Amino acid sequence: MEKFKVINRQHRDANIKAIFAYSVFFPVVEIVLALSIGLVVWWTSKEALHLQENQQGTVIAFILCLNLLFRPLRVLADKFNVLQMGIIASERVFKVLDNPEAAPPIATQTINPVRFKGKIEFENVKFSYLPDVPVLKGISFVAQPGETVALIGHTGSGKTSITGLLTRLYEFQEGDIRIDDKSVTSYSLDEIRSQVGVVLQDVFLFSGSILDNITLRNPSITLEKVEEASRMIGLHDFIMKLPGGYHYDVRERGVGLSMGQRQLLSFVRALLYNPSILILDEATSSIDSESEQLIQLAIDTLIKGRTSIVIAHRLSTIRKANRIMVLDKGVLVESGTHEQLMALNGHYARLFRMQFSTPQ
Repeated sequence: MEKFKVINRQHRDANIKAIFAYSVFFPVVEIVLALSIGLVVWWTSKEALHLQENQQGTVIAFILCLNLLFRPLRVLADKFNVLQMGIIASERVFKVLDNPEAAPPIATQTINPVRFKGKIEFENVKFSYLPDVPVLKGISFVAQPGETVALIGHTGSGKTSITGLLTRLYEFQEGDIRIDDKSVTSYSLDEIRSQVGVVLQDVFLFSGSILDNITLRNPSITLEKVEEASRMIGLHDFIMKLPGGYHYDVRERGVGLSMGQRQLLSFVRALLYNPSILILDEATSSIDSESEQLIQLAIDTLIKGRTSIVIAHRLSTIRKANRIMVLDKGVLVESGTHEQLMALNGHYARLFRMQFSTPQ
């Protein structure tokens, strides 16, 4: 609140200065223009009386010229404000462009796998966004190829940070993360991100056709491949009922589709790129119960045969995971199957009972 007050006060003061300069400039210009016209009239009138000549044409010509001179000055004041806003906006853009690359250079011997097997290993990984504010405090686990690992925990426990480190959106400070027994720092960003598919909670759809949103304008993906993937997810029949089918315009952010339909489109998109590792980040958190059943079938299709990391608040969607890991304030507190964790009667059991207990 104190930071906001300081920023708000600075914004107010700057706005007052801008308004003051604006309010002073225009009256000064108008006064100078009026004085100029007055001087022209006074001078030409004096000359006309002295020389006994007709000066009306000269007076009108001078007044028109004065207006032509001062009008650009008035417009210049408006353009100066626009220029100032443009300078500020460009500073923000250049600040982003000038940021140093966060990822350190990869090793000289770059690994070029045809396809990941899918083994993921975290070894005592420590990470923080800000110095001295740890987010992950020594996370260690191994996911074998083809396994489904579920991450659960309260908001801020570090679930999404784990997936961000795996895709190298951030760099960890201590420990190591390995894919197929090789450190992620040995791979280039393109190599990792071409093999890792991510489905987020908030699906962004661009203004355009369903086909463009699924393929992302990749010319190597044909309509036949899109239809095949849609059938596997169970979305093909719905798409064909829309006007234009796969050429239906979903509009900006997919406002023409429901939340569940947008989520299914993101699954088709992920399936088409056939990633070795799949990350589902809260993919069912905003879905109604009817859509959840359809999406659960789509998830079962999507995770089949590939290593998957599933983040979910709804525990019903992760009961079939090979391993469930419970995070609390950046620490891995429990790990095991649904039955094993229920038998422990710890964090997971308490969360499960909270979600599925019936009121008396």
